[in-house]
Amino acid sequence: LFRSANAAEMKAASSGNPMILEEMELRTTIRKLEGLQYAHDKQQFRIHDSIKHNQNVIALQEKTQANLEKDIQTRDQKGSKEFSIKVEGKTYTKRKDGGARLLLSAAALAKSGKPFKKVGVYSGFTITLDNLEQRGFVVSLIGAGEYQIDVKDIAQADPTGLSTRIANITKGFESQMEQSKAWQEEAETVIPGLKEQLGTWEKAGELDAAKKRHADVIKEL
Repeated sequence: LFRSANAAEMKAASSGNPMILEEMELRTTIRKLEGLQYAHDKQQFRIHDSIKHNQNVIALQEKTQANLEKDIQTRDQKGSKEFSIKVEGKTYTKRKDGGARLLLSAAALAKSGKPFKKVGVYSGFTITLDNLEQRGFVVSLIGAGEYQIDVKDIAQADPTGLSTRIANITKGFESQMEQSKAWQEEAETVIPGLKEQLGTWEKAGELDAAKKRHADVIKEL
């Protein structure tokens, strides 16, 4: 490539017309500047995309926190210190029994082929089952927010463990709130630095001038 460029320059020089050499140099300059412009525009796009992502994080966490505040109130008002869960209209106070009844409901749902069913209530939150493939399902607690538990295999699930996981969801609202606020604060911290990196390309005028001069040279040749 270097030899070809030199050969072209030598040919242009030997022609006796300096504008031919200038035209070649301008083309090289324009290609170089356009490459720099492309890199700048690509970087700016990534910055804009990152800002948008962090803004979405903030909006999501604000909504999450609002839902958690409502759900903490629901838990405190309608929950009890002792375990109590209602499944298919019957109340269970033992974790093993409540979990076993949920698993029976999940097995029946899988057999029916239906994708979804409301099956009960825990601490003021609606319990739903979502039927998945491969004998798996999702238990959801629905209040202002929605909180999910994945169960990979109905046959292998532990009834007591399932009930404990359900109880731990509502017990963990405060820690979820802390985590959400941390994510929001992190996003809010990042955005100002990203905005400082936004700006127009400093060599835009140089590229415009090179293109204009190149067009003028072409007309003269």
